[in-house]
Amino acid sequence: MPNIPSSGKTPSDQDRLLEQELFDKVNELQQRLMLSGIRSAVENAERAVIDAERNLSDVRNQGHRFDADLDGSLKRERTNFDRARDLLNRRYDDINRTLRPELDSVMQQLEHASVTAWNVASLRRRIERCETELVRIEKELESSIRSALSPLEELCLEIKGLAWAYRQIEEASFKKEEGEELVSAWEAQWLEADGKSGPWGVLYLTTKRLIFEQKEKVKTGGFFSKKELRQRLGFWQMLEDLERSLDKEERRFLSYKELLDLEFRKGDPLKATIRFRQDSNTVDRRIEDLVAGRLKTQS
Repeated sequence: MPNIPSSGKTPSDQDRLLEQELFDKVNELQQRLMLSGIRSAVENAERAVIDAERNLSDVRNQGHRFDADLDGSLKRERTNFDRARDLLNRRYDDINRTLRPELDSVMQQLEHASVTAWNVASLRRRIERCETELVRIEKELESSIRSALSPLEELCLEIKGLAWAYRQIEEASFKKEEGEELVSAWEAQWLEADGKSGPWGVLYLTTKRLIFEQKEKVKTGGFFSKKELRQRLGFWQMLEDLERSLDKEERRFLSYKELLDLEFRKGDPLKATIRFRQDSNTVDRRIEDLVAGRLKTQS
């Protein structure tokens, strides 16, 4: 609260309200000078990039030769991110050199000076100039950070998904065939005929097969039941026997399901409907790109 000393004239209630308004405004701006939201987003992105670089190195070491453009893309987006982070650091230094001392000076006058109409008007102008400059900096940084983070976050998620896929195949209940390579894997549910229930697990896409493995914790026993991991092969089908894959959404009230219908020329099952927690179109495109030979591979 402002501390208003007596100066021969008792400040009016209106003067006190004006001064309190300015005091609150300066407090608000001093908090915004920290750029906490922007700095937090950048720190989170920095950790995500470090994880992505480690994950990509790990999957390459495990023999993942697909997605050859990931390495260059991550390097390019890392460079763009570094530029945005450097801009943030420069603007933070600018704030500490100019806006922070100015607002500290205004706060000192509010705390110790007598209230007068002239003081209030003068201090208001100084505060408004600080806020105008701070808004400009915030907008500049938000634009720069947003343009850098949007593609970077998408790339980091893609690489994280690959790392997850390789962890799953290491724990799988089946073995890869000779010359078979993992391409992708997704958390999935193999739906039964009712379209509502079915085991959850992992759908694997390899260079030879589509494989569904149940992998979920299920309740066992009676009254004192507990959850145990159930992991077993659900089905596998050769990619060369894939007749069609069709992604679709099933909407019901406020919810919807991301689904992929698979049809095969032979084998068992001839048809399978798979539910995903992510966009099923992404899965469908991945399968189509592999079958059509469109996935870029490292030499």
